[in-house]
Amino acid sequence: MVNNWGCNLVNTTGGCSFTFHELDGHVRSNVPGFHLFSLEVSGTSSNETAIGEATNYDPTKCIYAMGSYAGGSGKMEKMSTTSYLTQQKSLSVPVFPADSTEEAKLQTVAFPYWIECAQLAEKERTEIETKCLYALQKRILIRLMVGEPYKAILFELILGGNGGELSNSFLRKLGCLMSKYGITIIVDEVMTGGRVGPSMTMTSSCPKDFRDKVGFVTMGKVFNCGVVLRKVPKTPIVSNNTRGNSTHLDAGEACMKWKEIQDRLDRGFPEQRRKQVLTLMKTLEREDCWGKGCLIFTSKSRPSVSKGLKQRLLPMLENKKLRKNATKQSEWNRSSVCNVLKNRAIQWLEHMDECNRQQWPFTTAIVESILNPATTEITPDGIEAALGPDKANAMAEDVRSKILSSISCRNGKCDKRAKTFIRDAIATATQNCPDLIKRVRVGKKRKLIYRINREALHFDSNIYL
Repeated sequence: MVNNWGCNLVNTTGGCSFTFHELDGHVRSNVPGFHLFSLEVSGTSSNETAIGEATNYDPTKCIYAMGSYAGGSGKMEKMSTTSYLTQQKSLSVPVFPADSTEEAKLQTVAFPYWIECAQLAEKERTEIETKCLYALQKRILIRLMVGEPYKAILFELILGGNGGELSNSFLRKLGCLMSKYGITIIVDEVMTGGRVGPSMTMTSSCPKDFRDKVGFVTMGKVFNCGVVLRKVPKTPIVSNNTRGNSTHLDAGEACMKWKEIQDRLDRGFPEQRRKQVLTLMKTLEREDCWGKGCLIFTSKSRPSVSKGLKQRLLPMLENKKLRKNATKQSEWNRSSVCNVLKNRAIQWLEHMDECNRQQWPFTTAIVESILNPATTEITPDGIEAALGPDKANAMAEDVRSKILSSISCRNGKCDKRAKTFIRDAIATATQNCPDLIKRVRVGKKRKLIYRINREALHFDSNIYL
């Protein structure tokens, strides 16, 4: 199928005299609540720009959802956790943690992507979503307490490599969690923007509880350039730039494509085109087909298709005919893809726990105690018991040099005992998260204790706490 990676959804010619501000007008009209922030040379560049703005250009402060297409080139290539580059004749699926880069291992989190199928019950899906939210909150609290808080999270609503989706219930809770900790949501719609209908972006059709908390939406491919949309601020941003936003790219072609794509979305053309494609391919929308709009995934493997497309169909909207090639059934269907996504989420959940204990051992023990509903106070004895005396002493000695620079030791001297280091770790966590752990002195000797403010943990009354 000749579609140049699905870029040419519309072919426009002539008259490219439209301005950046004219395109911004279309954005504000078609994607309520957002404005055009910038035009970039590619979808990957648009993601880099959004991450830079959200993290003050510190990429280590960004979290990536497992399997989200984080960029096949440039600086973000090392953050990609898909099998796109290794499985040339199959779907791209999230890789195992061991197969990702060191940077990706540290910044990637498990996400409950799924595909509606008979093999995954509602209860099982909900349990996986709860575990992912719990692990994500744990990691956020750990980074907050060690003084390196996350500032942004990047993910796809539909995985461009295999069609896995996120449920509305998960998105609502995710939005509340990110809002609580001041983390900017960046939705990567490079693959879905302009293709899934009935709106220009999937974000526009998401639950309001989630949509209102999205900071950036990135797009690309269908415009032959990258597009960054930003949430319209409630109050005007003070700036000395009297000319407003500008770009080094000509907005003419992007503006024309935007208008044409939006017109076809209004007419329901992507869904019509989808039905036409599936009919010609003799494929049924049951176990052997899934996806949204013109983002179609199928169990049929087509040898002559571009390697990058694998079993994904992104048909050009103009073509009324599909190039007929020999096809063969693959091992993929709704259930098999969903099982892989579920298993990968479990693998990344286990990796996150292991990574937490390796990178931030004491803080992890503190956070796990805080997230335990039965715990009301944080004490050195309690943390030492959770770690085990031998492990506590060994870990204290191992991380001694790491924490000495950020703690205040009694009388200017540092004791090697585990309890001393645990007490100092609790004190450090208290300084970075004062609303979560309250320092209180009790008794005649004014003993210092650390009480958990459980109300500060809640971000949604329907979540696990």
